[in-house]
Amino acid sequence: MDTAVIFDTFHHLFKLLNLFKEMENTQFKISDNITVYPGEIHMISAIAKSNGINVTEVAARLDISKSAASQMIKKLVRKGLIEKARTQQNNKEIRLLLTREGKTVYDFSEKSHLELKEKFFSLAQGFSDEKWHDYRDFLSKMIDVIKELLDENRTKKE
Repeated sequence: MDTAVIFDTFHHLFKLLNLFKEMENTQFKISDNITVYPGEIHMISAIAKSNGINVTEVAARLDISKSAASQMIKKLVRKGLIEKARTQQNNKEIRLLLTREGKTVYDFSEKSHLELKEKFFSLAQGFSDEKWHDYRDFLSKMIDVIKELLDENRTKKE
């Protein structure tokens, strides 16, 4: 086992994670008057894929708290990307819908994700399925180790 290669691989993995974190904090300019963060794009995509979804459902789909979802929804309403509509069956129930500008963001995100997916798959072609299975298994084990550390840390704080 070449420890230098292992450490170099970890270094690259951490660089990748940091780049994803940086990307989550970067606004993307969709048009002259529309800029959004990736988290907002994820919410817009969830709403687009389930037209008429409510706050509780979108929070569950994105694995975020209902409070966090409500805050982001308020921001997206202010930006003119989504709108709230009461249902005819139950006047208290609010459904979320995309505006024309919201649909523009959704279309941009779908196109961008497809392009990125194609680039990643192109890069992946040089590796065998066996190597990908090994890599996935290794990452799964790393995830388990990190979850265990987090659980231990949470237990110590309680």
